[in-house]
Amino acid sequence: MSQFYTADVFMHTWDLARATGQDERLDEDRCRELYEAMVDMEEVLRGSGQYGPAVPVPADAGWQGPAGRLHRPRPGVAAAGLSLNAPGVGGAAYAPVMAYDTALADRIRELLGGGAEVTEKRMFGGLAFLVGGNMAVAVSGGGGIMVRVDPAEGVELLASTPAHPMEMRGRALRGWLRVDGEHLAGDDLADWVRRGAAYAGSLPPK
Repeated sequence: MSQFYTADVFMHTWDLARATGQDERLDEDRCRELYEAMVDMEEVLRGSGQYGPAVPVPADAGWQGPAGRLHRPRPGVAAAGLSLNAPGVGGAAYAPVMAYDTALADRIRELLGGGAEVTEKRMFGGLAFLVGGNMAVAVSGGGGIMVRVDPAEGVELLASTPAHPMEMRGRALRGWLRVDGEHLAGDDLADWVRRGAAYAGSLPPK
């Protein structure tokens, strides 16, 4: 999650600069880096209810425009985000990066089989596995995995498995679950990978 909060702090410098009459231009390379790291999570971010709908970006906006469009919070959330995450306010600007479990990633890689439709992407301090360009499962930098499931099945899975809700800023993300490493022995991991890959594979490819 550190990658998310780093982007959060960085993009809010735009708000602060505009509000205080300072130069609001952000580093283009950094904007591109953050956009490319977060674009695969766009539907998850917007699905959390904390981000507003996408807005059109002029063709000549550079990378700051797309990055800002992706990171646009819904009304009423931006102020809270600033108070929690702005440098010098409320403590640390972002959480330290944590190493993900490479052995766990190897197990997931083997289970997915490495077909042409399976890709990998470093994000949020961990490693995400995508099927057809849609995130399916990710090894978390905080331990365990994050799994994408059919939102209609989420409540039942929470009641019948050791999974717990995946949260962002204290809000559960629909269609995403977290499973701690202690519950991923043997066939348990295979079951979760199968669920995540099946749902991601049912979505339109990107």
